[in-house]
Amino acid sequence: MTLVRIFVALLAREWLLIWRNRLETAIAVVFFLAVAAVFPFSMEPDPKILRQIAIPVILTGALLANLLTLERFFADDYRDGSLVRLMLLPTSLTMVVAAKIVVHYLSAGVTLALVAPVIALQYALGLEEAWRIMLVLLLVMPALSCIGALTSALTLGLQRGSLLPVLLHLPLCVPILIFSAIAMDERSTQDPGAWYVLAAILLCCCFFLPMLASRALKWTSE
Repeated sequence: MTLVRIFVALLAREWLLIWRNRLETAIAVVFFLAVAAVFPFSMEPDPKILRQIAIPVILTGALLANLLTLERFFADDYRDGSLVRLMLLPTSLTMVVAAKIVVHYLSAGVTLALVAPVIALQYALGLEEAWRIMLVLLLVMPALSCIGALTSALTLGLQRGSLLPVLLHLPLCVPILIFSAIAMDERSTQDPGAWYVLAAILLCCCFFLPMLASRALKWTSE
């Protein structure tokens, strides 16, 4: 069985698990929409003020909604013993982690990014700004999935409701939030430096974090 076939089989397995737990993704999307909908009702309905707070609200809501889906990475496999069988596959554990990251991004990350323009229009932003926000989220969500895989691996085996994964995850996402906010601003079209930084962060996360997550899995599973 070639590595490509193994990776495709892992992707198919993860898609099946995502479909069985599709309610989690739906809850994350509803949470994202709810968080964004609450803010306009708590302040004066001034379009200028709404445009000023739109980007921070969308970024924070997307980060928290993505956080709700992180438990699916390894917890179920750890509880039913599937993780041990995955470790025995004739391939590296990094490939298993990579398959989980890809499916998590395509199911949760892409969904949240596609919902973001609808929220942007609610905050009196134009179509061009809404389009830019969606592109930024599509770019940074894989990095958030990689960080989520690492923090999930490091905290594997903890009881549900533990705050440690959150305390590990959020500080690692701060640089992404900062440069995402800069890239979402309309002035970024003249100075694309933030886009380059986000691209560099994405490449580093995709290259290094699956390997670190696989090492963490071996360590926490012993």
